[in-house]
Amino acid sequence: MMRAIHKLLPLGLILIVTLLLSGAGYTATYQEARAAYDRSEFLLAKTLWRALADGGDLEAMFALGAVLYEGPGEVAVNYLQSSQWYARAADLGHADAQYNLGNAYQRGLGVWQDDQQAVHWWRKAAEQGLPKAAYNLGVQYAYGRGVPQSREQALDWFSLAADKGHLQARQLLAGLSGQNDSAIVIQDSPEALEPAPLSQPIAEKARANSAVAESVVNDSAALTDPMVLMPEDSLDVFGVGERRLMSTKPASFTLQLTVMSSAQRLQDYIQIHDLAGELIRFRFMAADRTLFGLSQGVYPSREAGEAALEQLHQRHAHQQGWQTPWLRPTDGLKVLIRQITQTAPSNRG
Repeated sequence: MMRAIHKLLPLGLILIVTLLLSGAGYTATYQEARAAYDRSEFLLAKTLWRALADGGDLEAMFALGAVLYEGPGEVAVNYLQSSQWYARAADLGHADAQYNLGNAYQRGLGVWQDDQQAVHWWRKAAEQGLPKAAYNLGVQYAYGRGVPQSREQALDWFSLAADKGHLQARQLLAGLSGQNDSAIVIQDSPEALEPAPLSQPIAEKARANSAVAESVVNDSAALTDPMVLMPEDSLDVFGVGERRLMSTKPASFTLQLTVMSSAQRLQDYIQIHDLAGELIRFRFMAADRTLFGLSQGVYPSREAGEAALEQLHQRHAHQQGWQTPWLRPTDGLKVLIRQITQTAPSNRG
């Protein structure tokens, strides 16, 4: 029925007719919502998935969480609602929703940053056989994030991920082959993660995973090509922030919190000051060098931004090392972001 409607009416009327049919007792299917997404009719897909999710459809709950996280087309990014829908699906046992909810807690997107909660949900997903969740658990145990640090537990989870075909876990274990477990040295803490995409064929539109599993060992047992241990999908966190800023309306503002010389120092700053809310990471060039910026929130007017700035500074001004944030037009940041994305730098800290 929806297919016939689509052939007869333009997009704006499709949404209206869909709502009228819903009031008359008609309910679209998940596949119809998926088809709308594949046609890039994202707002319609979101509307259909919302109706299905309200009716208890587990896959629709997950899809709604994903589309609210991604914010394609006219759909606004809403990390709070995204995490809420992931939580509903996760509570009902959806493995990818459990994985994404773990990501949300690890990043502090829509929820307070909480490594223990990240571990909790990744463990549930891993117990259902999701290899990337097992890999991320290995990273957490390796660094002692949300759990006691344990090389043995880290290797157990890496092994489980590798057994299920996780390429990075296999590479890591191959690099450690024949070496003593104590050779593992924990250097850089894990950064943030990208969500599990919607199932195929939508997954084909998702950002490709550019993270590489890495094993860092001490000087006496260094690998030929030592790498840095990171969770699944870690390297696209700046891409997410940059796309968020580029999607803002003209004359919007954000609170710039700091600028650092490396992604790791930026992550340390977040954790030291227990920052939460909508944290936006981005990169820009200065004096032929890549720098890493952090801002919080997007505000429609200078007045709204100044009010948020005052509240934020009052909460953190007493903390040692706190840098006074400043209100910055997102239009200016867009210019800087375009410069670095056009040069496609490979250095991400």
